[in-house]
Amino acid sequence: KACQENQDFVSAESYFTKLILQDPNNRKIINNYAVCLIKREKVIAAIDFLKEKIEQLEPNIDTYKILIENLIKQDNFHDALEYSSSGNKLWPDDNEILLYLATSNHKLKKVKEAKEKYLILVEREENNHSYLNKFANFLYEIGEWKEAEIYAIRSYKINPTSPNSLTNLGRIRQQRGDLEGAVKFYHKAIEMKPDYGDPYNNLGNIYLYMDKTNESIKYFNQAIKLKPRDLGIRFNRCLAQLTLGKIGSFWKEHKLRFRKTDPNKSREWKWKEWNGENIEGKNILLWGEQGLGDEIIHSRCINRISKISNKCFVEASPRLTKLFKRSFPLATIVDMKTPPLKKITDNYFDFHSSSLDINCSLYNSPKDINSQSYLKADNLKVETLRKKYIEKSGGLPLIGISWSSTNTFHAHFKSTKLIIWKNIIENKNFQFINLQYGNIDEEINDFKSKTGLNIINDKNVNPSGDLDDFAAQVAAMDLVITISNTTAHMAGALGIPVWNMLPTGPGRLWYWFLSDTKSPWYSSMKLFRHSYKEGWGNVLNEICQLLKYEKELIQQNATNRNKSLL
Repeated sequence: KACQENQDFVSAESYFTKLILQDPNNRKIINNYAVCLIKREKVIAAIDFLKEKIEQLEPNIDTYKILIENLIKQDNFHDALEYSSSGNKLWPDDNEILLYLATSNHKLKKVKEAKEKYLILVEREENNHSYLNKFANFLYEIGEWKEAEIYAIRSYKINPTSPNSLTNLGRIRQQRGDLEGAVKFYHKAIEMKPDYGDPYNNLGNIYLYMDKTNESIKYFNQAIKLKPRDLGIRFNRCLAQLTLGKIGSFWKEHKLRFRKTDPNKSREWKWKEWNGENIEGKNILLWGEQGLGDEIIHSRCINRISKISNKCFVEASPRLTKLFKRSFPLATIVDMKTPPLKKITDNYFDFHSSSLDINCSLYNSPKDINSQSYLKADNLKVETLRKKYIEKSGGLPLIGISWSSTNTFHAHFKSTKLIIWKNIIENKNFQFINLQYGNIDEEINDFKSKTGLNIINDKNVNPSGDLDDFAAQVAAMDLVITISNTTAHMAGALGIPVWNMLPTGPGRLWYWFLSDTKSPWYSSMKLFRHSYKEGWGNVLNEICQLLKYEKELIQQNATNRNKSLL
């Protein structure tokens, strides 16, 4: 014990090993030996030892606590949940074990169970700023930001010098759009604890959202110095570099998304993961990830890869396979299933790769990207839909609109409400058509009752269903106006003129880069950006004015298209 207190863990381990042999059931020796192993970075050995002793001996609360704490540190949340659950039954009044139980449920995304345990904790000790702060962090992560702020403020009032509380308040203010308020909290946290890495990382993210990308990289670099093993910070820095257009230099580091804490979902395969090797004449399996928009933007590589490889299989979302089969005839397109279809597993591949990775590997910078369209809609469906909409509109040019995103943590930064599009839709030179996916009938009806304006809402096309029909609907438009969502990618990949409204903050994705009004990914796309202080008003006004200015051009293009239908 004296050696342990003097930080001589090598000698301490030797002495404890001998003591264990002499008195294998002594609780103090067991626990001190485990702590000694942990200090010597033999954490797995300590965990196995403690599990064995828990199995053999009567329950001991300190043994449980040491074990569960280190299971959580090892991200072994399933075992942590098992032992914290049994520990909570044995010692139901112990708050430390209850906290471990809440944390384990939290990390395993058992939201209901975690919230229940956290609430018990903050009710038992309403003045414990640490418990309040942990609960606020949990609420933040599940998107309950208003409630999270209540508990974070309570924690801050109890201990206004806590860097954890200050950082948590900053994260919440950031997520609610108050970036300048968040910056103040982060700087105050750094003032309280200059060697605390998290606020530096969060400042990096905020300056990235403010388009101060070089400034953001400075903060990420400082965070990495303080937390060199944190892959999440390295990933965030990579996003900043990609935002600057440094694709060729950082696409490999972007693969950290599969290995950082709370990683993106990856597909596991028996074949070698591609990491930049020459694929000429090789068999390769590509698979989509992250979302339909991401699958679409990175599918541009399929034709190119199909031409140089011996065999190219693509595992895609079932909603996209029909469209992809028509667009990429040299590749074999297969539905993404869990477990994977035998059509894939019965084959042999030299490599597998996310389509995102292999697509990004093809470009050093945005200027290298071929921005021409690559998806092909069903021409018969396109003509049928266009004729129907022209008849309903009396021959007006057709403008499809999409105003919301629903499938990301940052969707509220990207989304708008239909009602704020009123000044655009009241332009009687055009017929506006709903391209918005999701349950939006009530919003459309409410818009019509408040404004008297009519939007064609074709119930025979379901944007949330098979995207082959949706592709045809988008291709029938003369122009698409949309926020940054699947509709934007679909229109761009089909080569349909599209005006893409980009948000500020976390909703602005790296591949829209920084300031250009043209997208390097899609030649038919025009980008409209608002600064983080402006909101959507200026963008919507700009679009209103541009519609008036380009009215004759849009009408002429629509007339030319209509002639080909006759």
